[in-house]
Amino acid sequence: MKPVPYSERLEPAPLIAPRERLSDILAALTSRMSEAQRHAFLAKMAELDRQRFELSPFSATLGSA
Repeated sequence: MKPVPYSERLEPAPLIAPRERLSDILAALTSRMSEAQRHAFLAKMAELDRQRFELSPFSATLGSA
């Protein structure tokens, strides 16, 4: 039996999950939270996302345009 090259054995996983998958993950994470916990969690996630964008090289190019 001829060996299969590693690159053909496995399909590479995407670096970022598709948006549909992300919404499923978010729904599962927040399904058992109270409304207040869910609100705080989503606010924290939005804050972290904003900070990540501000630190990215992409945001620097937008500021100079």
